[in-house]
Amino acid sequence: MIKARIFIVEDEALIVMELMDRLERFGHEVCGTAASGDDALRQVAELLPDVILMDIRLAGNMDGIETARRIREQFDVPVVYLSAYTDDELIERAAATGPFGFLVKPFNEREVRATIDLAVYRGHAERRLLEVNRQLETSVEMLERQRKDILRLNKLSEDLQLCQSEDETYRVIGNAFSGLFPALAGFIAMRRDGGKILEVKQSWGGLSVAHEFQEAECPSLLSGEVCFTSGSGGTSCAHILDPAPESYLCVPLSAKGEPMGMIHLAQRMKASEMTPAAAEMAKAAAKTIELALANIRLRERLNEQAIHDPLTGLHNRRFLEDTLGHQAAQAVRAGDPVGVMMLDLDHFKRFNDTHGHAAGDLLLKEFGAFVRKHIRHGDYVCRYGGEEFVVVLPHSRTEATRKRAEELRRGLPAMICEHLGKRLGGVTVSIGIAQCPEDGQTAELLLRSADEALYRAKERGRDRIEIAGEDRKGSEAGQTEATNA
Repeated sequence: MIKARIFIVEDEALIVMELMDRLERFGHEVCGTAASGDDALRQVAELLPDVILMDIRLAGNMDGIETARRIREQFDVPVVYLSAYTDDELIERAAATGPFGFLVKPFNEREVRATIDLAVYRGHAERRLLEVNRQLETSVEMLERQRKDILRLNKLSEDLQLCQSEDETYRVIGNAFSGLFPALAGFIAMRRDGGKILEVKQSWGGLSVAHEFQEAECPSLLSGEVCFTSGSGGTSCAHILDPAPESYLCVPLSAKGEPMGMIHLAQRMKASEMTPAAAEMAKAAAKTIELALANIRLRERLNEQAIHDPLTGLHNRRFLEDTLGHQAAQAVRAGDPVGVMMLDLDHFKRFNDTHGHAAGDLLLKEFGAFVRKHIRHGDYVCRYGGEEFVVVLPHSRTEATRKRAEELRRGLPAMICEHLGKRLGGVTVSIGIAQCPEDGQTAELLLRSADEALYRAKERGRDRIEIAGEDRKGSEAGQTEATNA
């Protein structure tokens, strides 16, 4: 038997005493009594009994049926009716309130006991069922939130995979986190060039934050662990500007164990809350972001390696042919000239044989740096292959290109190249020049014209400059011979 707390609503004192005596003998507790509907409502609100015994006919402005209806609506406590009358209309009104039983006066003890026990068991079962239903609803809601969170994380992962640059990645992260955490503001900050300073790349939610800050200002970056701070305590981050939010979360980002940045989330308003679920979601999103950033950086490194010469660090032939092709097409459309120089170090094989391949590699690196230093901003130099280099000069006509080539040729003897404590000198360069669109309207034709001009410079003694098309024009104008003055 389940011991129950029972409340009696009856306006006849003798019946109340009789019921109290029987209920106590049955092992139940009478937690209170009332003689009117109003008094019953007040007490039930405080006591919340397990079962109520309700006399149908009560004095006052509410009879037992109306009182029971309100109690069921407000407190959902089981009610057993007490009555000396059993007319159909009364039974019909009472039945509409969903009672747990009827006891007819005068009471039969076995009937009272059975009816109350049944009401207690049924009430207990319904409350248990209600609690289970609440738990199931909570579980379903939690599973639905988790399902939606997984879908959002999958969408974030898909969007990040489509990004072509880090900057695009940061914009995607900002948009995604605004949807994942609508009640929270935040930002993502990344290490600058592997140093100890972090730069905010993207923010959302109107959070007040420094544009850059020291790594030491955020404990999560020092510990490599997620840090949570609330008004009641936690680790404080110096990178937060006033007014500081009530609570915030810092999630470190790393690659191969090395810190590379962090994600910060903070309360957006007083009503918002930094929940454990939000913290777990942020950590899961951070793992996705770490992988995406690592992949993009790897891809960018591979792209850089694909278009750069590993020895000199200059752009390579692949980059030259792609870029020059676009510039030549643009020059043809706009009538804007593009100058092309092809440079070849004279007697490089003999230099290699004399000083060794290591010295030859050093010479190529120093020469690439020398050319890069002596061209305009916007011009670019590429290693074309072996000891050949190409310089592309946008918006440069033949005469301007020739003057720049002459500066390079004359300045080369001043280039310092030391190997094993020995200064290596005596290096000269031959240069062929072509002009777009006159000498070619595609990258292939321009490079062929510049190469032919370079070949003539080699044939005519080296250490000189030749301009494409001059032999065909039968003109010596623009040809520059080397002098030793």
